[in-house]
Amino acid sequence: MSIFNTGKIEAVLSIAGYDPSGGAGVLADIKTFESLGKHGCAICTCITFQNDIAFHGLNWLEFETIKNQFNSLSTRFEFKTAKIGLIKNIQMLNECIEMLKDYSSEIKIIWDPILKASAGFEFHEKFDAKLLYESLKKIYLVTPNLEESKQLFPNGLDDAIAITNLLIKDCEVTEPNAVDNLFEDGHWHTISEKRITGFEKHGSGCVLSAAISAYVSNENTSLMQACKEAKLYTLNFLKSSPQRVGFHKN
Repeated sequence: MSIFNTGKIEAVLSIAGYDPSGGAGVLADIKTFESLGKHGCAICTCITFQNDIAFHGLNWLEFETIKNQFNSLSTRFEFKTAKIGLIKNIQMLNECIEMLKDYSSEIKIIWDPILKASAGFEFHEKFDAKLLYESLKKIYLVTPNLEESKQLFPNGLDDAIAITNLLIKDCEVTEPNAVDNLFEDGHWHTISEKRITGFEKHGSGCVLSAAISAYVSNENTSLMQACKEAKLYTLNFLKSSPQRVGFHKN
């Protein structure tokens, strides 16, 4: 089923947590979308209790609440790309994917698997591996960092890359450059930029995956190009004014 060219307002969708400090989650995603010239819509999966340096807890929203948010938005907006961020569990991830695919089989879904907050709070420890791989078959791109990829795929990446595109963020931890590896169409590609040290902004992973989502929504932008441009955008974001929400590394 295709819903494109319906006369609705084109937008990029974020399905993620609400960070009241504005540094991560749906607020960061919306700011990223709009800075890249895209209208952004947001669906909350949870309400978090945090600021830019400390995470105190969260309340999850039920799938029915998530679906009600989507149903209202989809009557007005057209989504070619949707990013999924912080999600309760793999079952909820699968339900959100099914909701999006029922809306359009052509929609590109990017999943940023947030397993641990910058402040150290862990969201997920165990995964239903079978359901995880069923979900991966319907996802356009997964963007874990190196630690998250090891947690998601403890037996290696072969099964994952057989069914989806994969971007491993910051995979060369000893490199002077920040190196990401993208697997697409049977090949690994390296994306490298000079590493920024001494200052890190809260929610940089959210910004990267949101920027990829925005670039991917452009009809003539390849996944490789989207990942390269999003990485450069994120590095410029990290180098921007220290008055923005962030924290100094010790």
